[in-house]
Amino acid sequence: MSDTQHRIAPSLKSARARQVLDQLLIGGGRESMLMVLALLIGLGWFTDSLFEWVADVGTWIEGGAVEDWVPVHRVVAVCFFAAVVYRLRMLAEAARERFRPQVETIGAPPRARALILYLSNLKAEVFDGLATASASFDGVESFRKYAEREDIRRSMPWRMPIEAIAHHRTHLSRIVLICSQDEPDGPGSASQRPLFEQLVRRCFPGHAFTIECAEGGAQGDDPGVGFNDINALVRLTDIAFERLVEEARVAPADILIDITSGSKLCSVAGAVVALAEGRRVQYVNGQYQVQVQDVSYVLDDGDH
Repeated sequence: MSDTQHRIAPSLKSARARQVLDQLLIGGGRESMLMVLALLIGLGWFTDSLFEWVADVGTWIEGGAVEDWVPVHRVVAVCFFAAVVYRLRMLAEAARERFRPQVETIGAPPRARALILYLSNLKAEVFDGLATASASFDGVESFRKYAEREDIRRSMPWRMPIEAIAHHRTHLSRIVLICSQDEPDGPGSASQRPLFEQLVRRCFPGHAFTIECAEGGAQGDDPGVGFNDINALVRLTDIAFERLVEEARVAPADILIDITSGSKLCSVAGAVVALAEGRRVQYVNGQYQVQVQDVSYVLDDGDH
């Protein structure tokens, strides 16, 4: 197992375990209420007994006499708490068999502060045409008109990330690009990244976004990554997310992983990284509307 898988797998398992416990303890049913009550009583009783034992140890250390090291009420408290924990574990183990993913789609998502984008490469003729035309762009509408041209529409994969940025532009401050590496049959998007950055500045002249690559930051030399290398894609996506949280101090809820562009494996990598608690993905549909998907888990009650 790779280092990335070692890091991500525990977080996914812990998130799933917490969601199972949430379903069991706050599900709203009578059994859930009784389980919460029993857990609270057992925990309080257990901690009181533990404190009494600590007090007895202190008395013994100071030379005093302890009449009864194992009084009945403490034994009962420990056994009761252990029974409640064991019962909760058994319920959780049984619930795992009925644990199903649920995807909530948010059609009008709130604006994000940071986007992680997979940048597809352009064909040589499309790249050259855009490089010439972009000098005349004075906003996103001028780019849209250009991208809607009959000879351009089906060969302009950069339309989607521009629309993603447009949706979030009022709050957006950071954009992290994951680019493809050069291939024998042509350049990857890592080589084309300067033109994309220029396009962003042309489309959004009043917004000073920080644009950086997943490795190396804003000034780093980005060689790109193979868009068919799922392990490398997951690693870079996870690195980008963690750096936004730890270095840029962006809350996980304010970060979106856009899975519209790139290869199908880019979408898989983005979805895998977003399965960890507090992370979400977004998708720009064919009508250029931004949709956010929030993945959670629910217990299947058997009715569907």
